[in-house]
Amino acid sequence: MKKYHIIISGVFLFLLLFIIADYYELFGTRIENKYEFIEITFKPVDEETGAPVFDVHLRCFQMHNNNACSEINGRKSGYLTAKIPLTKIITRTLFFQKDIHYQETADPNLHIMFIHNEYANPVETFDIKDMPSISDKVIKVLMPKPLLRN
Repeated sequence: MKKYHIIISGVFLFLLLFIIADYYELFGTRIENKYEFIEITFKPVDEETGAPVFDVHLRCFQMHNNNACSEINGRKSGYLTAKIPLTKIITRTLFFQKDIHYQETADPNLHIMFIHNEYANPVETFDIKDMPSISDKVIKVLMPKPLLRN
């Protein structure tokens, strides 16, 4: 009976040491690239009255990238959703996920223009690194009236 306890204790100790060694990356790591879409919701409102503005469209652009996102239609009236592609980089060991971050782009700023015929087209700028943290919030966009020229 004592022999079995020694064998079981030895196997348990070996597994424990193996898992600890993996945690400290002694067996190496691997990097995975995962393509992911982040959805951000905007609520366009009139700058003067605060009333919702309907039929607003958006266009996203960065340096060397004129189509940096796509617009999702029909989710909720008065709201506008942008779908932004990002590359997630995951560092893993055999048993553990060690690090997650998003790949840097040539231009770290994402510019989103809100387009409407009766308003000036405001442009909001966001940092790509902040996109995952604001994906669960609704961002209010103030739509100013166009300047009249004589």
